[in-house]
Formats: sequence, C-alpha cells, structure tokens
Amino acid sequence: MQDQMIIFMALAKGESKMLAGPLTLHSQTAIHIATQLTEAKFCVSPIQTGTNSQTLITCHGIGYQ
Repeated sequence: MQDQMIIFMALAKGESKMLAGPLTLHSQTAIHIATQLTEAKFCVSPIQTGTNSQTLITCHGIGYQ
C-alpha cells in the first residue's frame, strides 16, 4: 500500500510523513514518477529498530487544488 500513498503525498499541501516497511521497488518507481510529474520533494530515510527494518518517507507536496 505504501506505493499507492505516494501520489497523495505528492499532491497534498505541506509536509506528509509515512512510516512503512522496507521500501519496495513499486514505491521507488512511484516516488520517481511523482517527482517527475509534480516536482514534489521526497526524502527516504531507513530506520533500523532492533530486528525490524522500516522506512520513513517524507514529502513536501505541491498543494494541488
């Protein structure tokens, strides 16, 4: 589901954050395409908590109305 949230983050106004599991290829592609189409700014930060690998995806969206 993380890849499906990327477009909404790109279109939203202000900063959006999502804590997800490991970044999937679908999400990497969605971030690339959303950046090309909307000029939204994404930051992907891996987070290691014990044995769990998570990813914090942050986006400064374009505020589409």
